[in-house]
Amino acid sequence: MPDNPGHLAQDSDKNLGYLLNRTARLMAQSMGQRLRRHGVQLGQWAVLLFLYERDGQSQAELARVVAIEQPTMVRTIDRMVRDGLVTREADPTDRRVTRIRLTDKARALQDALYAESTDGNRVAAGALSPAERNQLVDYLHRIIDTLLPIVSEGTGRSASPPSAAGSSTELRSAHKPSNAPKASSSQRHLR
Repeated sequence: MPDNPGHLAQDSDKNLGYLLNRTARLMAQSMGQRLRRHGVQLGQWAVLLFLYERDGQSQAELARVVAIEQPTMVRTIDRMVRDGLVTREADPTDRRVTRIRLTDKARALQDALYAESTDGNRVAAGALSPAERNQLVDYLHRIIDTLLPIVSEGTGRSASPPSAAGSSTELRSAHKPSNAPKASSSQRHLR
């Protein structure tokens, strides 16, 4: 096969989208197995992470930071209420807003779930040196920062890629929840 970038898209062992998707699916399957030991589903994990950071967020806030649609968030929270992980409370200042609160059961799981996440990430990145892992994380942020504005504008394409200097950090902070610190625990555990 000639050294042509167009051919890389057809060769699955070199296709970036396929490899990223395959990696994400394997990591999700591994993490799902780890979470099920504690009675938690993978879709509930991201919600718990953000509630561990700041309990009492609204359903709308959680949908935004977890990056899922409102109806999906409602169903996820319904299951979490059923499983005894969260409760819904009316906001005392705005009756239109429902606050999601952790239960004692969810709080008791926090350390074990963080340990599972940390160990899962350690295992997944086990073949990489610390420097390679940091480089991979940087590359993934750059890819995300390139795709996020394209997807947000809904065109699926960009006339030119963003410049390497400045835009990555600015975009990352612009799409990070306003309450999250630069390297929040939820972001570390989702990696």
